[in-house]
Amino acid sequence: GKRHGQGKAYYQYDGPVLWFEGEWRDNQIVKGTLFPNGTCRGQMFPDGTPVWPMTPIPWETGEEIPDAKVGGCKVKLHAFLETLLIPRCWVDRYLPEGALPQTAASGRETASAKTAASGRE
Repeated sequence: GKRHGQGKAYYQYDGPVLWFEGEWRDNQIVKGTLFPNGTCRGQMFPDGTPVWPMTPIPWETGEEIPDAKVGGCKVKLHAFLETLLIPRCWVDRYLPEGALPQTAASGRETASAKTAASGRE
């Protein structure tokens, strides 16, 4: 079934990472917080603080994914969601049209084509 209502979404990257918490509609994120736990990777220090900290990002449909730096990395958030995670968990399929900046749009089409070609939906 498709995700609908309030929920959380995780991916695995050096451990589980909560990448979205909030409202879903027809299997796409609608309104909530990106990286609400303040990390983009699951790796933690012994005291429980993230090795790759980042500021949680409020977001809703109609807004582009912000041009934010990903904790400890040199890439921007839209590139991280689109290219670094696509081979692992296809996060961009949950983003509504227009969520990724126009500069990332051609990459999104490529990622979607790769997804379709691999038979993974």
